Amino acid sequence: MNTRLIFLGFLSVIMALYLKMQADGFGFPDGHLSELGHAQLPLNHVFSILSGVYGLMLFYISWKPLKLKQSIVTSAATAIYLVLILTFIAINYWFGMTLDPGKGG
Repeated sequence: MNTRLIFLGFLSVIMALYLKMQADGFGFPDGHLSELGHAQLPLNHVFSILSGVYGLMLFYISWKPLKLKQSIVTSAATAIYLVLILTFIAINYWFGMTLDPGKGG
């Protein structure tokens, strides 16, 4: 068993749960979503699903190792997840810069 893959899978599942809880908390108390909330809600749902499936896949790969070297699998898994996280952050930042957050004045 590869403990690095288990750790990365654990972080991925925790990230999925956090993003799901964050997406459930979007909007004002009356249920209104701003323009930014409408854009971020599907982004958080998609990334939380991708993160959860990725974490479960890492648990499976650590349980039943592939026939490749474990260092290659671990490095590739870390690089893929890092690209996913950076893409999510970049899209979320772009939404925050270009869309109306609905704070009012």
